[in-house]
Amino acid sequence: MTPETRARAKPIIERALARHVPLYTADDILDACERGDMQLWCIGQSVLVTEVVAFPQARVVRSVAAAGRLRDILEILPVAESWAKDLGCRYAIAAGRRGWGRALGYRVGASEFMKEISDA
Repeated sequence: MTPETRARAKPIIERALARHVPLYTADDILDACERGDMQLWCIGQSVLVTEVVAFPQARVVRSVAAAGRLRDILEILPVAESWAKDLGCRYAIAAGRRGWGRALGYRVGASEFMKEISDA
């Protein structure tokens, strides 16, 4: 990843993370992308961050963060999913606002619930 790509992607990823549980910072994600643990998909002023996760019954590509224009994400998504399919992923999963799921062609599966249990 070039320094220019990192600088361009960072504020977009920060916008995406503003709605998430604070598990990552933009720098955490960009560092993981540089190590090859996550993937950064960029188009225009939009980004999609994915990671491949191996569960006992299936490999999945998980969307970690997405932000920008919907039409850009709709252009990136099939490329990322095709790449993941070539790696043996069976499912694509994402968390986010319900409207994004419908727009991206994802069906709603189980809901994810969260609460903070410590002051850490």
